[in-house]
Order: sequence, then C-alpha cells, then structure tokens
Amino acid sequence: MECTDLDFTDLACDYWKKALDVMKNEIECPDMHLMKMKVLPMAEDFRSKLRLQSDVYRLDPERKKLAIIINNKYFYKFPERAGSQNDIDNFSYLLEQLHFTLIRREDLDVVGIKQQLEDARIKLQSGLYDVFVCCIMSHGAKGVVYGIDQNELNINYDILTGFSDQNCPEMVGKPKLFFIQACQTASENPKSEDGTDACPAVSDKGKAVWSNSDFFLAVATAEGYKAWRHPELGSCFIRTIVYVFSYRACKDHINDLLAQVCNILSRFLANEKFSQVAERKDTLSKKLYLMS
Repeated sequence: MECTDLDFTDLACDYWKKALDVMKNEIECPDMHLMKMKVLPMAEDFRSKLRLQSDVYRLDPERKKLAIIINNKYFYKFPERAGSQNDIDNFSYLLEQLHFTLIRREDLDVVGIKQQLEDARIKLQSGLYDVFVCCIMSHGAKGVVYGIDQNELNINYDILTGFSDQNCPEMVGKPKLFFIQACQTASENPKSEDGTDACPAVSDKGKAVWSNSDFFLAVATAEGYKAWRHPELGSCFIRTIVYVFSYRACKDHINDLLAQVCNILSRFLANEKFSQVAERKDTLSKKLYLMS
C-alpha cells in the first residue's frame, strides 16, 4: 500500500500509541515486545536503476555486510536498563533480514567493548565486506557511552576512530554506520531510574575522525538531552528505527530514513509530554541504500 510521508508518520505514531496502550492495560500481546517486522522487499526495477547511478554506493552482491550490536543491560552500580533486551532482539532481527553477518554481545565492560570493536576491525580488514554497522546501547553522557564497569568510551575517539581510513584501510570508500542508544546529558544522577540512559558527564575528544569520509553516526538524542526507554518495550529510538527501516529501506537511502526517524520521535514524544530528537552526523560521499 502506498502512503505519503505524512501518512507514514501518522501510522508510526499510531503504532507507538497502540504499544503503550497495550502495556498500560496489561493486554496479552507479545508482538508489542518483539516487533518481528518483515522488511519490505525492494522492487527489482528500482534496484536496477540504483545500480546505474554514480551517486549511490554500490554494494557488491559477492561481498558481505558486517554488523555488531552491543547491549549493556546490567551494570555494577548504575541502574538496570529495563526493556533493552527487546532493543537488541528487534535490531538483530532487522539486520538479519537486511542480510548482515551479525555479531551480538551483551553486558560488556569497557575492555570487552574495545576488544569486540577490534575483532570487528580485523574482520573488515579481510576485504570481504562492503558496509559496516555498529550499534551500542548503554548508559551514557555527553559524547560517551559506558561499559558495565562504569568506565567510559568516547564515541568519536574510542569507537569511530578505530575504523578510520588509517586504521581500517580496507574500508576506505565504504560506508561505516554507527548507532548509539544512550543519553547525552551534561550531568545526571547515576542512580536515576526514570526510564532514561543517563549518567554523569565526562570530557569530549576525538573529533578528528570526522576528517575521514564515509562515516555515518546516529545518536538517540541531541547533546544535552535524555534518551527515553520504556521498561518493557525498549527504547523509543531503536523501536522507531526498526519500524522505519522495515517499511522504507526498500525505497529510501539512509539519510532519508533517519530524517523519518527524527520526525516520528519528535511528533510522538511531544504528544507524550517528553522531548527527544535523534541527532545524526555523516561524511558519506554517496547515497546508501541498505538493500541495493
């Protein structure tokens, strides 16, 4: 069924409202937890057109797509990230349908996260992959995410820089996508249990990575704001990504997809008396269609 962008946003907001109504009324409806949304296929004539366009990343069918998802739910001192199990399940299901080779890890300290990122970098150096996705879900503060040991990972320096042109030359000219589900507040009480992913603020560094091309970063919320998470459904950001990508990855490139995610988040959460707008930054040199 064809629908306009406005209609699609209405449908997405209605989906969220239905999910919350189910939770509030304790209705038995398991699919509200695990979305299990089928990704719509890309029309072959559209796929053929994309392959002729010079401003679109060419994803070679003989090469692979690699994704790593890390979800930290239980911490030594910070509160449990209730509902985050649904986030990793839903996002994993989406990426598997998009034919990514998936690495899935949970509850890692900073050393463990760095090791998993290094293992992924080594895999990419094989030259077998055309696109890389990294998703980290955890508590966070301005410019960082946390391991379960409360130690910090700077998003730019500790996460993105490992995949720079210098550190990962086999991925030069290939898209590298990063999704961060974590609060980005300047300061917050780490004992807070208000359904957000906020922790104390720390320093910022590593911005030099943005001199490299072909990077894409989407953070659940803008600097200074919280990232909301339902204790049963999971985070607003991840669920909205899964919803949008499932329906629209067959026709829209990554920047258009994230614009729709931002639109849905801002509209839906405004109605729920919350505030959250996802933030994205990229140095992509072409349009990226995940299904091309």
